[in-house]
Amino acid sequence: MFDPEKRITVEQALKHPYMADLHLEEDEPTREEVDHLDFEFEDYNLTTQQLKGNKIFKVDLLYE
Repeated sequence: MFDPEKRITVEQALKHPYMADLHLEEDEPTREEVDHLDFEFEDYNLTTQQLKGNKIFKVDLLYE
């Protein structure tokens, strides 16, 4: 699903019958939820011209 609100969680997906042959719970690492700030770069609404014209800014965003 493209809509995150309709998407199942990773845990639900791993318990789905389609994944039964691949699911090895003891061999699957887990972690806490990722903070929104880790994806802050997605909040920038840059035009194509801004992306093409400012290579340093683009590199900084990719690095961050």
